[in-house]
Amino acid sequence: MSFVAELLLATLEDLLEVDLKTFKWRLTQDVLEGFPHIPVSQLENADRLDITNTMVETYGPEGAVKISLEILRKINQNQLSDRLKNQYNEGETTEAAAPSAPVVFEVRGGLQSSCRNISRMINGNRMNMSPFPIFI
Repeated sequence: MSFVAELLLATLEDLLEVDLKTFKWRLTQDVLEGFPHIPVSQLENADRLDITNTMVETYGPEGAVKISLEILRKINQNQLSDRLKNQYNEGETTEAAAPSAPVVFEVRGGLQSSCRNISRMINGNRMNMSPFPIFI
C-alpha cells in the first residue's frame, strides 16, 4: 500500500460511521473543481479500504489528499484534516530525501515477460530510474 493510501486509510479509520457515511456522500458530489465525483454505485457498499483505493485510483495520490482535506473540513473534522495535511507534508519531505534502494529482479519465464513486469513495477510505483542490477 502506498504512503498516501496508508494515510487516507488511517484518517478514515478515525471517522465514526455517521461521519464516514457523510464523507462517502460528499465523494459522490462535485467536491472540487477539476475533480470528478465518484458514482454512488462505486461507494454504496464500500468499506474504508475500498473508499481509499477508489479515491487514489480516481484522483491520484495528490488529488485524493486534496479531496479528503476538503471533505474533512466540510464535515467539521478539522483536527483530522490538519493531521492529514501535516503527515502528508512530512511524508513528501521524507520521501524526497530518502535515497532509493537498489532493486534486484530474478528473471523467470523469458526476458520479454520479465521486462514487461519490470516496466509495470517502475510505472506503477514510480520508482527512481537509477541503474539497478538485473540478474539473468
